[in-house]
Amino acid sequence: MTFRLLFSLGLGLIGSTAPGGTEHPPAVTRAPEWTSLFERTSGWLGADGIYSIPLNGYDAALGLRSSPRSLFVFSDTRIGEADPRTLVIADRGMPSHSAASLEGTTPRHDAISFHFGDQADGGLGHLFTGTHVWLNDGIAIGQNVFLTAFAEKDWKPVRLDLITLPLVNGRPDFKRVGVQRGIPLLHRDESCDIMFGVALMDLSEAAGAPRPDGYVYAYGYRDSKREGSRKDAVVARVRREEYADPERWRFWDGRAWRADISAASHDAATLQRRISAEFSVTPVSEGLYRGKYLMVYCRDVQTRDMMIAVGETPTGPFGEGILIHRALEPETYNPFNGNTTYTYNAKAHPHLSPPGRLLISYNVNQGGSLPKTTEVYRPRFLWIDLYRHAEAGASRPGSPRNLALGKTATASSNGALASRAVDGKTEHRLSTWRSTDCPGPHWIAVDLGAPVTVARYVIKHASVAGLEPTVFNTRDFCLQGSLDATVWHDLDAVTGAAEAVTVRTLGAPATVRHVRLAITRPSQSDEPVARIQELEIY
Repeated sequence: MTFRLLFSLGLGLIGSTAPGGTEHPPAVTRAPEWTSLFERTSGWLGADGIYSIPLNGYDAALGLRSSPRSLFVFSDTRIGEADPRTLVIADRGMPSHSAASLEGTTPRHDAISFHFGDQADGGLGHLFTGTHVWLNDGIAIGQNVFLTAFAEKDWKPVRLDLITLPLVNGRPDFKRVGVQRGIPLLHRDESCDIMFGVALMDLSEAAGAPRPDGYVYAYGYRDSKREGSRKDAVVARVRREEYADPERWRFWDGRAWRADISAASHDAATLQRRISAEFSVTPVSEGLYRGKYLMVYCRDVQTRDMMIAVGETPTGPFGEGILIHRALEPETYNPFNGNTTYTYNAKAHPHLSPPGRLLISYNVNQGGSLPKTTEVYRPRFLWIDLYRHAEAGASRPGSPRNLALGKTATASSNGALASRAVDGKTEHRLSTWRSTDCPGPHWIAVDLGAPVTVARYVIKHASVAGLEPTVFNTRDFCLQGSLDATVWHDLDAVTGAAEAVTVRTLGAPATVRHVRLAITRPSQSDEPVARIQELEIY
């Protein structure tokens, strides 16, 4: 298959062919409002994995029936305090799982509360089970939330439990959790491990499914012991009202539903190869994939490649994977942690998605040791546009030379240092423009000498040379243009940036003599100083 590297809104995308003749991936943009919801400096600091569960059971796009509250569940969780300016962590401990409750459907910091410790006592115990387990997906049915959780040895599941979390007036009661240990939804033999419950798709009327059949489809993976621990997607199903009875589950063998879980060990049962340990399948009722089923996953468990696959039915066939986003976090953080950053566990959150878009997340982690700051160990969020394809091609319009190089620069503060941002140097700290240590907004402007056509720009942030920590990379900013340095027009705006280098193409070329970078959030933390290593204009 031929892939084409795309540059759209600073996100690396690759196009391929999907069922129905769809030749390009959907457009994908950051969802910084959701990413920032899980940036914390006290108590809950970050976690492995994230699932979201609508507590009224309605799992379709936002509308009149949307749940008034949602439950998020996480696995291994860091508890402690972090410096608000440097985000360096002082750990208290690491329980194996935790949860959060969100009032409403918008990502507001004042609407979310985090729960951890034994029976949510705020300690370091394990919230649901009292023992170390990793959590899978969950579903709210009636007055209970049902979750599966697995115990592991050497990163392999050895026991699968069913957790029952009661709801009282629509809110979780963490003090009355029930655990049924060792349910028969885990199969292990000499060739593979098979576990179900990793991704749930509720095709009932109660869930708002577009084509309801009354079943909950419980996806899982078959982990091959003979092919380097490759994970392939498989599926089981059960009537919604019988969900808590594992004996009523049936398993897809590629042709029919069987009572024997080992049916999923057949190669014909495979829905998609090379998936991640957590993923999702969502029925789509509009846009490019209307009437289809969208699988969201990370290719090969832990890679930069966030994928979708399009299916005709809940059991497929699913088309070849389509790369929709190549995560930037490894190249951002690797210079500071020995090249150990990895990304994984992409999935969708349909009940938090407005019509026309699908919210997805993936996780960021590092190997070898725990991250020193809160930047790494937490989820990132993206929006899939269900109606629009990513722009094809890799054209990069504009001047082939940097129009700002060596030109006159001014700034909101420390103006004598502004020329450092247009000197073409990135190899040491002394080539960085820094604002004063005071609240913004901050700006740096460049006189290009004469009216020119500007089509794209590059910002090299604090960590580009590996000499400043990534926490000082600029987060929110706007590029503005002017012909007279008096009347300014916004050319492009970015929120939620974290990478060392930002590359942006304007929506339309603009004729300007002056450009100004207006910075509204100068860092990833409460640090107020703006730092720009280099501003390049093309």
